Amino acid sequence: MKRVISVCTDLFFLVKIQDAARRAGVQLVSCTSLSAAVEATSAGAGMAVLDLNCRDLDAIEVARALKSDPRTAHVPQVGFLSHVQADRAAAARQAGCDRVVARSAFSSGVFEIFKEVAA
Repeated sequence: MKRVISVCTDLFFLVKIQDAARRAGVQLVSCTSLSAAVEATSAGAGMAVLDLNCRDLDAIEVARALKSDPRTAHVPQVGFLSHVQADRAAAARQAGCDRVVARSAFSSGVFEIFKEVAA
């Protein structure tokens, strides 16, 4: 089973992500610290999903750490945030997010994203 690392502490949204992962047949590993995210990703992950508005953890710093670590640099990153945060989206891309999408688009398309990982 493919693994997806999640950096999201918004419980309401995390439930949506967990449900999509279950339906797509991927294992979701929730991380609440930078070190946990790097360690879980280096242990084998098909993708990292980052809530760029995470209040408890700087997801942009997580993106930067994952891209700079040779063990995790190859893992695709998808970040999501409010659609009006163009500066934060640009910062996430610069830090290493391969794909940055609006929270609403991620919410409606997360199952399809996870199906790609599972394939």
